[in-house]
Amino acid sequence: MAANQVQLKRREELSTTWSWLEREHTLAYILLAPAFLLLVVFILYPFLYGIYLSMADIQIDQHSGTFVGLGNFIAILNSTIFQRTIFNTFVYTIIASIIKFALGIWLSLLLHQEFRFKALARASMLLPWIVPTVLSTIAWMRVVRFCLSISVYYY
Repeated sequence: MAANQVQLKRREELSTTWSWLEREHTLAYILLAPAFLLLVVFILYPFLYGIYLSMADIQIDQHSGTFVGLGNFIAILNSTIFQRTIFNTFVYTIIASIIKFALGIWLSLLLHQEFRFKALARASMLLPWIVPTVLSTIAWMRVVRFCLSISVYYY
């Protein structure tokens, strides 16, 4: 009889010790903490450090520099090279978009016509999407298949 009471008392102690884990939101925070820590270390810290570096006057060989705020951004916006680069980027984007659009419309109208080997011509339009997928599949098959794999040399 005394052994049963000791076991019951022990169960009660354990249940009160770990009772905070029985609450779902507490357990969720505990299970999410490692993932959140990894996100902070590998994403948030480099992002914030990049913002700091963009607002400081730091040379490559220095570890610290002077804080200049938005001075770097103002200097780059006033640079004639940057302004020319932005202009060239917009011109290139607009011209490339117009050419791609016109070529796409012309090709779709051409493929809508009736001609011999129409199905073959339409299927050939899908090759740029099919070929990389097939090649990566073949590469992974060779890595995974033991007798042909590079892993034979390592194991």
